[in-house]
Amino acid sequence: MRLSKGGGVGWPFMILFLSVCYPFTFGQIGNLPDLKFIEWMAPLALFIGINRVLRRRQSLMPHGARNVIIATMLLLAASCAHFIFHPVSSEHLLGAGAGSGGIRAYYTIFIGFCVLMYSTWFSRYWVKYDMSWENLLWYVVWISLLIGYARLLTYFINVQIPFLTEHYLYSGKGGRLLGEAHRIGGLSFASGMGLSALAGIYYQRRWSVGLVVLALAFLFLAIMSGGRAYVVGVFFAFFVYLVLIRKEFGRATILFAIALAVISLSSQYALFAKQFGRITQYEGGIEEQASGRYVAARYEWSIFLDNLLIGKGIGWQHIPKDAPKGLSNILTSGGHGSYGSMLGLFGLIGVYFLASLLFGTLLRSLHYLRRYASRPWFSTDNKMILSYIVFQLSIMSVTFFVEGNGFDYLRLYTYAGIGSGIISKMRYAK
Repeated sequence: MRLSKGGGVGWPFMILFLSVCYPFTFGQIGNLPDLKFIEWMAPLALFIGINRVLRRRQSLMPHGARNVIIATMLLLAASCAHFIFHPVSSEHLLGAGAGSGGIRAYYTIFIGFCVLMYSTWFSRYWVKYDMSWENLLWYVVWISLLIGYARLLTYFINVQIPFLTEHYLYSGKGGRLLGEAHRIGGLSFASGMGLSALAGIYYQRRWSVGLVVLALAFLFLAIMSGGRAYVVGVFFAFFVYLVLIRKEFGRATILFAIALAVISLSSQYALFAKQFGRITQYEGGIEEQASGRYVAARYEWSIFLDNLLIGKGIGWQHIPKDAPKGLSNILTSGGHGSYGSMLGLFGLIGVYFLASLLFGTLLRSLHYLRRYASRPWFSTDNKMILSYIVFQLSIMSVTFFVEGNGFDYLRLYTYAGIGSGIISKMRYAK
């Protein structure tokens, strides 16, 4: 992204954005494991952003973005209340991530608030007409491609990529220690961001051979990830993008048919049969495929019914007598599924958070792309970045059934901030 002539905020935002998308880390620093770039950049960005907004006498909560900001502030307030009344109950007080149940989990929500606010202010006030979202999306394409195939290579040579953490470490320190899951950590995230960036870049372009080659490269990473929910999410995102945004029904049907045929054949004859085969195994549903997640989801629903308003909080821990092995750790900081986690941990506030940041941003962005795409105040660059956001959030809306905790997805905060800021700016332009 080119530097803005008026303020020079282009490169700082790009670095912040890439640090959110890819969990770069400094590694072990003292007693703090995996100190990530974004964990010190985000508070600094918030301080700089507040100073800049106030000096220019702009609103800290721009009209059109207040809903996502209020939802995040309520989540932050609920987490503070939980921290006071239900102190952390984990042996890892400063654990490596939200899954540890320690203070780090609460800090993750504050980091999310920081990136949400800065992304909102940037896209609403500071992005200039001489700046290009397309350039940022190309950075996402090439970095995702590089990291994705580097992660695939390190899986076979049994090493880890330096300076990356979280999902890119999935399978342990030994690249092949996948157990029965047959998952290669990080591939689904690299693939999803790459495909989403291509969807944005080619929003108004004619399809080309280069696009097809890049899309196939990312689809290969998607299948090699072994993520069943993720692959379903990609198909859903393609449906939303091709049918609802580009309105190319015939091309969408052909692409879906080809993709299904390739996946079906690959599951039988592919060299990487474990990954290819895993994404086609849906028999028995979640109750048989992932019994621990199924029990956790049911238990979190009961927690939600008993604590409707603000849930039980991150630091709570309970070991039910009939729980399968490992369930107590899952319930410490959320379940293996963001929807269930947000219900049990934060109650109706968690519901409001996901309704605002995930579904609210997705539906509003989709509405503008469908209804106002021909308006002169809707620039091509804004169409590109909103298409990227719609594609990414469409994938998340599916994977959140079985993945993560919801509150610890920093990309969700960032996309909600960018989308809300752009829509707020266009509402003003109308």
